[in-house]
Amino acid sequence: MNQNLTTVGWREWVSLPMLRLPWIAAKIDMSKTTSVLHTFSTETFEKDELKMVRYCIHPYQHNNDVTVLCESPIISTRETHDTFGKKETHYFVETMMHIGDDKHSIILELVNRNHASSLLLLGHTIIDGRYIIDPSKSYQLKSPSKEELSSLYNHKNENN
Repeated sequence: MNQNLTTVGWREWVSLPMLRLPWIAAKIDMSKTTSVLHTFSTETFEKDELKMVRYCIHPYQHNNDVTVLCESPIISTRETHDTFGKKETHYFVETMMHIGDDKHSIILELVNRNHASSLLLLGHTIIDGRYIIDPSKSYQLKSPSKEELSSLYNHKNENN
């Protein structure tokens, strides 16, 4: 085992600065290949001949009062069916993620997960070879204070 890998807990605070999300709680889910971001009000459009997706995020767990509107170029799509057989299109976007002192390019699958307990799932493609997971611990890296979260996201709500 590589001793130079950073140890993370089963959940960590991360930042997605290109999406204007200074802090969002992420669950490490090694059973998933891709990383998944819970979004809603998703719509596609074109901008400068690029296929884009516009979507909303409630970045603060269990608080639907704060909404951040995001736009990203679509790098790929996948057609799936939900549990009721309804056809869905999942969009994939690329952005930067900060976790602890590290910065990584990450591909996110945008999914409306209405009843999700985690807003962001980090799959094994972003974790493998970079981190060791200690499933008995949470938030081992940089974390915001409750005051910082409240201040950041109250400010965002006023400006959206």
